[in-house]
Amino acid sequence: MQNENDSKILAGLASIPELLEMLQRINERLDSIEKKLKHSPAIPAVSTRNKRFFTVRETAQELSVSIKTVYRLIDRKLLNPSRALRTFRIPLKDIEDFLAETRCDF
Repeated sequence: MQNENDSKILAGLASIPELLEMLQRINERLDSIEKKLKHSPAIPAVSTRNKRFFTVRETAQELSVSIKTVYRLIDRKLLNPSRALRTFRIPLKDIEDFLAETRCDF
């Protein structure tokens, strides 16, 4: 039936009431899909808080800054990474210390 309706539309033979009926069915289907999505369990976010070391990218995500900003913080000695396996690994303690030291109390 779907292919028949599609061919009617393509041929320009479908009347306006038929098109409205088709739109109504599409809306009903979208509503049922939306309800299913609302009731499905959400995918849990990956927790980074149980990690001891962070990559530059993960540090940027934790601080809500760009990767370039993390490299600038490293250059300014505000973050002290380890060079394990030729990549920077930033300890969680250093990130927490940085946030504590740069905290603004108004």
